[in-house]
Amino acid sequence: MQRGAWIALFYFGFGALTALITLKDNRLELALGVHAANNLSFLFVTTKDSVLAVPAMWTAKDIGDPRLEVLMFLLQSLIFYYIFFGRRKKIIQAVPEKNESLEKLS
Repeated sequence: MQRGAWIALFYFGFGALTALITLKDNRLELALGVHAANNLSFLFVTTKDSVLAVPAMWTAKDIGDPRLEVLMFLLQSLIFYYIFFGRRKKIIQAVPEKNESLEKLS
């Protein structure tokens, strides 16, 4: 595949990640925050053939293999998903409900 196809795969994966975040969280705020953080990264690092031609702090000369970028994105997405949604069941089970804690006090 050409570089453009791998970048398109990254964009599709990012859209699927934000859609999954919205469906899992039942709110749009977290997905908007993830999208804003992703867009802010363009203020720091850009490339010569970037889609958004913005002035940034650093310009990457050697872009690297796009397959590695997609692989790193998938790994980061899995870690993000586990931190925000994977541990939720364990945390909810560890916190007693209000009625149980009130019964123990009386």
